[in-house]
Amino acid sequence: MFVSGGLSWPEEFAPRLRPQPLADWLAAMLPPGAARVLDVGAGPNTGFGTFVPGRGVEFVAVEPLADIYAAIIATAGVTVP
Repeated sequence: MFVSGGLSWPEEFAPRLRPQPLADWLAAMLPPGAARVLDVGAGPNTGFGTFVPGRGVEFVAVEPLADIYAAIIATAGVTVP
């Protein structure tokens, strides 16, 4: 996936390698002020987003296979947000 650039779906793959805002419907669920978002089973790269415009939000991604994904990503020479 990382080496191939998304195969047949490069337009969906490329944005996942850039910081993306949290979806509006998820941001609306956050409490006022600073917040933390836990992404359990995040995979090689979180799909929820990496920031909330104008808000102090910390994102914590948890993935049991993180070491394996990190090795694949390093081998591909890709940087994920």
